[in-house]
Amino acid sequence: SKQNNKIKVDRVVSTLKNSFSRGVSSFLGSYQAVSMTMFASSILISLSIFELGGPLGVVLNKLLQWAFGYAYFAFPAFLLYGAAVLIRDKEPSNSQRVFLGTLWVQVFTSGMFHSLIHTSPLPLSAGQDVLLKSGGYISALFVYPLSETLGIQMAHTILLLLLIRSVLYMTNLVLVDFIFFLQAIFLSIFKFITSFVQAILPANPFLYEVINIEGLSPENQLKLIDEKSTNK
Repeated sequence: SKQNNKIKVDRVVSTLKNSFSRGVSSFLGSYQAVSMTMFASSILISLSIFELGGPLGVVLNKLLQWAFGYAYFAFPAFLLYGAAVLIRDKEPSNSQRVFLGTLWVQVFTSGMFHSLIHTSPLPLSAGQDVLLKSGGYISALFVYPLSETLGIQMAHTILLLLLIRSVLYMTNLVLVDFIFFLQAIFLSIFKFITSFVQAILPANPFLYEVINIEGLSPENQLKLIDEKSTNK
């Protein structure tokens, strides 16, 4: 009868739904499975960018560029970093957070790219040719309404905060640790530039003096300058 057939169909649908839910839960509960998937995906997307991913890579390349525009070039790096975080932590409870956090980082990165590349963010009606060269269709869904409602400067601020929040969620860092992390990066860059400049310009003592007093307090800078003047 029709009623019995309907009951059978409902049971099949319910069984498939439960099986799918258990499969997703099992996948997200295993840091090995998630990290390996993210690592393999980063390699496949990277190859697809250079048209080396085969037919699947062609489809994936078009889909990601439609979604994120040129910002999808950063996606392999985010996936690779997420896989490294999971391998480092080795905590199954972090798998879902890192996986979803990586996706959110990509979404808000495309949003920032969209808002920065255009003085006025574009709506969905702008067309494929233009959107694919910025942040894609997904960014247009929220960047354009945000800028129209709050203005472009406030939109930049909110997008930056959302991007930082996504990074914190993905890496399981608190804000203070994130600030120290950025400080360490900038300090390393400054030291590298200082060493590089000293290596290529060894014959300029004045440059050494300027570089050596960087990072000192104003009082110590004055003391150092006085000592050098006295020695001269």
